[in-house]
Amino acid sequence: MTQAIGQIPPAYGAQAPGPGGLPGIGCLPQMQRDVLGLMLTGHRTYGDVVRYKVGPLTVHLVCHPDDVAHVFAHPERYDKDTFASDQIRRLTGDGLLVSNGARWAEQRRAIQPAFSAARVESFIDVIVTRTQRMLDRWADAARTGQPIDVASQMMRLTYGIIEQALFSTDAGEEVGTLEEAITVVLAHTYRRIQNPLSPPDFIPTFANIRFKRAKRTLEQRVDRIINEHRRGDHDDLLTDLMHSRASDGCPHLDDRSLRSQTITMLLAGHETTANAMTWLWRLLDQYPDVADRVHQEARGVLHDERLTKDHVDALTYTSMTLREAMRIHTPIWAVFRRAVADDIVGGYRIPRGTRVMISPYVTHRHREFWPDAERFDPTRFEPKQIKARHPWAYIPFGSGPRFCVGQSLARLEGLIITAMVAQRYRLRLVPGHPVEQEAGITLRCRHGLRMTLEPRGGGL
Repeated sequence: MTQAIGQIPPAYGAQAPGPGGLPGIGCLPQMQRDVLGLMLTGHRTYGDVVRYKVGPLTVHLVCHPDDVAHVFAHPERYDKDTFASDQIRRLTGDGLLVSNGARWAEQRRAIQPAFSAARVESFIDVIVTRTQRMLDRWADAARTGQPIDVASQMMRLTYGIIEQALFSTDAGEEVGTLEEAITVVLAHTYRRIQNPLSPPDFIPTFANIRFKRAKRTLEQRVDRIINEHRRGDHDDLLTDLMHSRASDGCPHLDDRSLRSQTITMLLAGHETTANAMTWLWRLLDQYPDVADRVHQEARGVLHDERLTKDHVDALTYTSMTLREAMRIHTPIWAVFRRAVADDIVGGYRIPRGTRVMISPYVTHRHREFWPDAERFDPTRFEPKQIKARHPWAYIPFGSGPRFCVGQSLARLEGLIITAMVAQRYRLRLVPGHPVEQEAGITLRCRHGLRMTLEPRGGGL
């Protein structure tokens, strides 16, 4: 239901239903304990708009694709000035992920060309080369039966790809240190989002000290990347940002802003893809018939050749499989907005100043659009199925004006990695290894993912 800003009487519309929670803190304990379960139960109990009290905040969970479309399509009504953005800003600075209004629009215009179709296609060789190196390193583990942590391997692979593709640099042996630092800063940031009463930065708690050290490790890497670009000539995103101009004709980004955008791209550009790939391997182990089809398609398309652009479009079942994996385990499981004016969503009043949460994790399980939603079924993404489905029922990269700028790169990366790994290996979970979703900034595998490698034959 669309309403003009400022024209909604305060009493118009009903208050959305939801659990009462505890006096003063509302549903904060349940959110900290199991936020995914809290949201799913809320949706199935109260409907498509659920009102939660979380400490001093009122948060509305919006689930139906019609209502998701309304919120995403109206950035003038719903901005990103939220507590979650404030905490992320402590890590990234005022980068593309958390900026608002004209500042966001300037940043988006400067960054968008780096993800043009031609640019993204030029990254194929980087993705293939780095994936091949990883597969070659796996040979000893495959031969001896030694388990590997697939979650860690995907993190290191996607980080290396994004740094080389967007910034023409290579972290080399430093990637392990960076992986650890990124894990620390993201976990600490999410803990602060969960708990508004966390100790301030200046109090030297163990967690604060550890966060600052990890953040500095990441910043030092970013500063070296920027300094390399000051000395050399590159054709990449960072060079574009250095040479971009704002609408007033002045240089668009100073050193502080360059750092913010670089950190944002490094984190957002590898973390989500790595988690999507991690969960994919878990699902393929659970559904061996799907894994076999992905393997057979890779063998039939690649014919032991090096993967090129000509192969990508033929990997249709692999693409469907990756999309379905991202439906079930959506890396960005929730996004938040602040209502800047009174509004009506799904027939319920959304008062100015309250928060709106859109959860792809929940919308991807909406029974009206996803029957038997927990079942892994790539055929949901056959063309006829996609055409018949609500266009906002599947939103792993968001939608509207602020859709993920790097979604085409993420999809290409996931497709290539899936095909190359599946062609060469079957991955099997180590018996007894716990598998548990961890809802943080992204949807991680809490205990990593220890798997063994079973050679399939074929592959470069």
